[in-house]
Amino acid sequence: MPFVNFCKGVGINGNVEALVKNEQAIQAIWADLYIRGKKEGLFGFEQVKQLILINGAFQEFGLLTDSFKLKRFKAKTHFADEI
Repeated sequence: MPFVNFCKGVGINGNVEALVKNEQAIQAIWADLYIRGKKEGLFGFEQVKQLILINGAFQEFGLLTDSFKLKRFKAKTHFADEI
């Protein structure tokens, strides 16, 4: 799993369920995204400002259409607490 491998690479261990709630893991991933964005020349408004990790795929939650597009209203409802 790329997520678990990334976390192990930065010295954070655990299973996926524990890692998605681990503030240190979230900060490490956010910092990596920020550095990569800077390297690619993204402007400040194009950078990720907040990051929430979930354990699962959008398909599992029924949030994708048959053509793999996001069902925005369903996603907004499903993740209302996080938003």
